[in-house]
Amino acid sequence: MTPRRTQQVGVGPSTEHAYIYRVVLLGSTAVGKSSIAFCYVKNDFKEFMSTVGCECTTAVFIVELE
Repeated sequence: MTPRRTQQVGVGPSTEHAYIYRVVLLGSTAVGKSSIAFCYVKNDFKEFMSTVGCECTTAVFIVELE
């Protein structure tokens, strides 16, 4: 999967280019897909989390490069 390159307007030179990644978690039922996504996005772990249908979450991370 190749990242899509975007340009942000009105920000400093270190964040001039951004890469957008989309991640899809697939797997059997009751194995912890929603829990691991929630842990990554919200930095909180819920051992028992019932999900019916699909769950969509968004996280934005800014990485400063030298």
